[in-house]
Amino acid sequence: MPHSRLDVHFADRFHSYSPVPHPELAPYLFLDLSTPDIAPRLRTELSSRDYFARRDPALAAIVRDGAARATRRTRTGNTP
Repeated sequence: MPHSRLDVHFADRFHSYSPVPHPELAPYLFLDLSTPDIAPRLRTELSSRDYFARRDPALAAIVRDGAARATRRTRTGNTP
């Protein structure tokens, strides 16, 4: 249905955001995918000025963070 304009989403992974154990799901879980929260590590705001100027503050924050992490790894000698 390529011309239906419907968005279809499906999950291809199981993530648990609850600390409550679910032993009935153990046969399906090969990794511990639990997480304490789902809040983003980097927070950014999108203003209308950014939007109309076609700027992406989230992407800019990710690039800055990645560069800062790479610099720290280089200084400490922890390069991959």
